[in-house]
Amino acid sequence: MAFRFELPDVDDAYALADWFEVNIFLSQKPQISRVHISDALVAKIGSTPQELEVPISLLFAEIARRRRIAGHSYPFIVEDTVIKFDGNANPEFYKFLLLISLDGPMRQERRYKDIDEIFDKVVSEAVRGYFGKGTETVRFAWPPSDGRPRNFQKALDWLSVKTGIPIGSGISPPRSKDGGVDVVAWKPFEDHRTAFLVAFVQCTIQKDWHLKGRDIIDNVWRAKIDTAGSALTSLAVPFVIHKNYDKWDDLRRTVGIVFDRLRLAQVLVDRDTSPFDKMIRWNIKEIAKYATS
Repeated sequence: MAFRFELPDVDDAYALADWFEVNIFLSQKPQISRVHISDALVAKIGSTPQELEVPISLLFAEIARRRRIAGHSYPFIVEDTVIKFDGNANPEFYKFLLLISLDGPMRQERRYKDIDEIFDKVVSEAVRGYFGKGTETVRFAWPPSDGRPRNFQKALDWLSVKTGIPIGSGISPPRSKDGGVDVVAWKPFEDHRTAFLVAFVQCTIQKDWHLKGRDIIDNVWRAKIDTAGSALTSLAVPFVIHKNYDKWDDLRRTVGIVFDRLRLAQVLVDRDTSPFDKMIRWNIKEIAKYATS
């Protein structure tokens, strides 16, 4: 059965932009005009075109803002009174982040296991794009993958070998799984000595994501993996965080780096999607579950 993605409150430009994006991906239309959007919304909610002037203006502004931030990872362009699909863009990373952020089929059917590992690996790719050439990453999240031992202490030993950073002197709780760390990134030098950039990343698709930044405590992790100086902590979410988010100051003091959908898309702009066949196949199947709204 197809899932109908209901029209959100048209006064919420962020939610309306998400709704618009899903419908363009679904319809595969090359462009859509302001008049067409207005007519479609009038038909759905019964408002007059005059009443929709402001919401549609805010929608256009939000689409333009997303393009400015994410570049050609974001596949939509505003040109005067038309929103066009950019055929030269590679939208797969953005499409995946959009679909996993919505209250769509995946969340309705609670298929979180389908995408947890994919999201972690997309974030890993974004982190490599952000920190630049020479950055290495590994997925540390639970359940384990890519050779990570299930036992937490053995996983720390494995991580130590991977990174070249010695094990810390702390004692880990026996039932630890990943200690709040989903991705570890590091950027070593050719001298094979320590004292280089290290980042611990928490990746979450939870709606109450703003509390997840507290999952990684730097001092606790230094007792597990002896980074000596402070490692960077980071939070990655697939949502678009509102530009006027009232807890931003608290968030930036909780973690060193915040990656939301637009920031992830920005640093994924030139990254190769060919290793992400599983993500692309998931995108195709997931978008097919939506009915035209």
